Amino acid sequence: MEETKAKKLLEERVEKLEPELEETKRLAALGRFAEKILSEVSKPVLILSGKLETIKTKMCDYQRMLEEHEETDKEEFKRIITEFNSCRKEIDQVLKDYK
Repeated sequence: MEETKAKKLLEERVEKLEPELEETKRLAALGRFAEKILSEVSKPVLILSGKLETIKTKMCDYQRMLEEHEETDKEEFKRIITEFNSCRKEIDQVLKDYK
């Protein structure tokens, strides 16, 4: 009699836990899917960030060369550098958000 009662309680407990287990499995699968998407998105962003760093270095070299030219050239170059740095900061923020 006691064994039947314990078995019934166990079955009821299992019945209650099964939906939670299924939900956990679905969430785990969703997490794995999101991780794959994030990985696919972050790779190109990391590559882009590296390329932008290279461009920034080259632009610094160009800036030194332009220092010898007219003031209008310098102002235009400063505007380009400012815009470039703004874009780079946005990309850096995206990378931080993904980490």
